[in-house]
Amino acid sequence: MGSSTGVPFETSRACRSVLLYLSILVLAAPAFPAVRQTDAPGQRFPNVVILTIDTLRADRLSSYGYRRPTTPNIDRLLASGARFTEARTVEPLTNPALCSMFTSLYPHEHGATRNGLRLRPELPSAARSLVRRGYRSAAFVGNWTLKNRISGLGDHFERYDEVFTRKRWLGMFKGEATAEDLTDAALGWLEGMRSKPPRPFLLWVHYVEPHAPYRLQEGFARPLGVAVRGEVSRTDRYDTEIAFVDHHLGRLLEAFDRDPALKANTLFVFTA
Repeated sequence: MGSSTGVPFETSRACRSVLLYLSILVLAAPAFPAVRQTDAPGQRFPNVVILTIDTLRADRLSSYGYRRPTTPNIDRLLASGARFTEARTVEPLTNPALCSMFTSLYPHEHGATRNGLRLRPELPSAARSLVRRGYRSAAFVGNWTLKNRISGLGDHFERYDEVFTRKRWLGMFKGEATAEDLTDAALGWLEGMRSKPPRPFLLWVHYVEPHAPYRLQEGFARPLGVAVRGEVSRTDRYDTEIAFVDHHLGRLLEAFDRDPALKANTLFVFTA
C-alpha cells in the first residue's frame, strides 16, 4: 500500500478516523507472524508513518494556493494521495489534539484537556493496537508539551525519543528540537531497522517549526523572496520556518524514495 493522507489542520477528525480505521483493521485480523525480508512487497499490513507539524497554517502551503513556494516536499506528498480541504481540530492545543488523534477520544474523555495534563492511564490507542498485532513503534518529538512525563503519550510507543537538543527561545528557554534534529533521529531509527527481523512499523515524527518565536531561517529566505536586511517581519520569518521544516521532512521522504519496496508498503498520514 503506497498512499498518503494530507490534513493540514491540527489533528482533524478526518485524521483521527484514519488512525481509528487502522486500529480496527488490525484488531479485526488474527495475530500474524513477523514478516520475512522476502515477503516485504506483499506484507499483510502496511507500515504507517505519521508526520505532524506544529502550528502550520493550511493557507501557507503552496499546494493550497499560497503565493510562495514554501512546501515543495509536502506538496509532493499531498499530490500522491487523498487530500482533505476542510477539517477541524478538537482542541487548538498540541497535547490535547494529538492525544485525541491517537486515542480517537475527545479531550474530556482522555483527560489531557490542556498542555501539561497527562492522558488517563491504560487507554486504548492506535499505537497500542498496532503494537499488539506485531508492529514495531517509535516516536520522535521535539516539543516540550509532548514530554512523556507531562503528556503520557510515550507510554503508547515501544520507543519514544524526546529530542530536546536546542533552545529555540532566545537560546535560553524551552528545550526543543529543530526539524533537522528530528529527521536525523528518525533516519537513524529507520537505518537500525534494517538489521532486525522485518516487521511492519509505526513511525511518528512531530516537528516543532513553524512555531513561535518564528526564527529567521536565512538559508531559505532568498528562494521565498524574503529580504534578510534590516528588520524581518514575523510573517516572513514564519514562511522561512515552513520552508525549513519542509526541507527536512523531504529528507525523510527521500529515504523511502530510495527504497521502492519500503515505500510501496507504507501508508503516510500528514497533519498539522
